[in-house]
Amino acid sequence: MPSLHNSTPAMAQCYDTPEGVDIRGRYDPEFAAILTRDALAFVAGLQREFRGAVRYAMERRREAQRRYDAGELPRFDPSTRFVREGEWACAPVPPAIADRTVEITGPADPRKMVINALNSGAKVFMADFEDALAPTWENLMRGQVNLRDAVAGTISFRDAARGGRVYKLDERTAKLFVRPRGWHLPEAHVLIDGEPAIGCLVDFGLYFFHSHAAFRAGQGAGFGPFFYLPKMEHSR
Repeated sequence: MPSLHNSTPAMAQCYDTPEGVDIRGRYDPEFAAILTRDALAFVAGLQREFRGAVRYAMERRREAQRRYDAGELPRFDPSTRFVREGEWACAPVPPAIADRTVEITGPADPRKMVINALNSGAKVFMADFEDALAPTWENLMRGQVNLRDAVAGTISFRDAARGGRVYKLDERTAKLFVRPRGWHLPEAHVLIDGEPAIGCLVDFGLYFFHSHAAFRAGQGAGFGPFFYLPKMEHSR
C-alpha cells in the first residue's frame, strides 16, 4: 500500500511505496521523483540484506567500548593476522580519480553550493550527507535531487538575490564523491518492515539507484560511482 506523508488528511498525497516500506516525511513532487517505487525497493533490499550484519557490528562496537571503559587497551584483531602478515595487493586506482591532488568537502545541499564546489577547480568534490549536513528530511531529499541533477549535468540555480544570475556546471568539473551517513545513524522518516531504515543505506541506495549508470558513462569513464564510507571503525 502507498504510504501517506505526515500532513493533514486534506493535504495528504502518497508516495508509491513497495510492500514493507513506509515514508513518514513530507510529500513533495521533487522528492517523489527520487523516492520511486523501484528506488525504494532497492533500498529495502539493501536493508534486508545487511541489517543483521549492521546490528552485529553495532553490538561489537558497544562491547568494545565497554571493555575500553573498563581499562582494556585497543589491539589488533587476531583473526585478521593473515591480512597484516600476508602478501596481497588492492585493485588499481580507477583512472578517473588517479589525480586527487586537491579535494574539497561540502554539504549535498544547498544547490548553489554544490554547483560552485564542482566548478571550484578542485580535483574532487565530496558531497557530504554526514558531518556537513543536518539530517533533516528536507536537506536529505534536496541533496539527493541535487546529486542526481549534478551527475546528469542538468543542475542549475537562479539566484534572485544576485539579479537572477544563473549558476550551472562548467565543461570540466571536479570528480564527485559521496559520503553517506555513518552506519550507526537511523533514518526515522523511512520505515522498512516497521523499523527505521539505516541512514547510510538510504543515502547510498537512492543516489546509486538513480545515478550509477550516468556516472559511469560520464564522470567515471567506466568506473564508479565513488563513495567515502565514514565511521567504519572495524574490518567487520
